[in-house]
Amino acid sequence: MSELQRQQALARFLTDPRARQAVLAEQPDPLPWADRELRDRLSELDQPRTSMYSHLLLVNRMTKVTDALPLVSWALGQRLWELAPEYNTCCPPRRPKKQDEALAFAGFLRTKLGSDLNGPAWLADVLSYEVAVLRIRFFPGGPPAGALPAAPTFSREELHRVRPRLTPATSLLALDHDLEEIGDCFERGEAPPRAQRRTMLLLLQATPEGSVHQDEVNPAVAAFLRACSPERTLTEVIERVAREFQPVPPPETLREQCLALCAQLVQRGVLTLQAA
Repeated sequence: MSELQRQQALARFLTDPRARQAVLAEQPDPLPWADRELRDRLSELDQPRTSMYSHLLLVNRMTKVTDALPLVSWALGQRLWELAPEYNTCCPPRRPKKQDEALAFAGFLRTKLGSDLNGPAWLADVLSYEVAVLRIRFFPGGPPAGALPAAPTFSREELHRVRPRLTPATSLLALDHDLEEIGDCFERGEAPPRAQRRTMLLLLQATPEGSVHQDEVNPAVAAFLRACSPERTLTEVIERVAREFQPVPPPETLREQCLALCAQLVQRGVLTLQAA
């Protein structure tokens, strides 16, 4: 058994109550995660101290979650700690960073939404928002550009061979509740509100300094952003936007509006352009 395997076995013994019980009761384990010698050594550990240390590890994991997902944790309240043992069993620790822990918990929480999870109706919106913020801050696939590019101009020929796409450090969210109202209650330390249903279209963008800038955009801008894709040229993007609006503006007017918007978003670092 390698040293890495020993460390993994010890980690599972400390974080998985079922595995620990299997070792202490000398029950067969369906996974060959520890050899006989290691099982014997683990069973000889001071069990009260082991249990206390195991609890501290769980508290440390959940502290990372509350730090990285403050609105979600606030919305769950005591339910967060009621879910902690199940999360700890279903999702053994993999990486030490708080953003990894938070995304793992978010994935676990999504499996609970709509089933036996007690929480406000806007919990799914808050979860989507905070996960998006984490992803574009810590996992953007590349740092946001430091210098803004010049606003591009487009010839008619380029419309058929230029493909716009969102940069990795941006995200467009469609929410069903007023996130501003929810955030204000959180900042004031008040109880979670019964937020009114209101469609919010948020454009999130990570900055080179490590913060996240957010703008509420209108349906037309959101439609344009949703249409942008590495698989579509600017011509196809404009055609897709036209299908979403009635009455449709005159083709020339729509094209000029879309190209002006595209140039603004490129200059802001929201979009990049690729040759088809």
